Amino acid sequence: MVALTVQSPTGEQAMSAGLLAEAISAAGLDGWFYEHWRMGTWQLWWEDQLIWLGDYPDRAAWVDALLAAWWVQGGGCC
Repeated sequence: MVALTVQSPTGEQAMSAGLLAEAISAAGLDGWFYEHWRMGTWQLWWEDQLIWLGDYPDRAAWVDALLAAWWVQGGGCC
């Protein structure tokens, strides 16, 4: 699995994500990264696993998804 991360100044994350999606498409790699760059939905990924998907951002659902992923990954184990 290939992970792409783009870092940008505070307040410019949305623009940077859009530019990265455009670059992926221009490079002809949009088929390769399709699952990570589907437009029209909000997605939260833990490494290479989709842990939340929705039509609108939902902070409470993100907290639940992050905690569930944390426990599944053994992060909460003593």
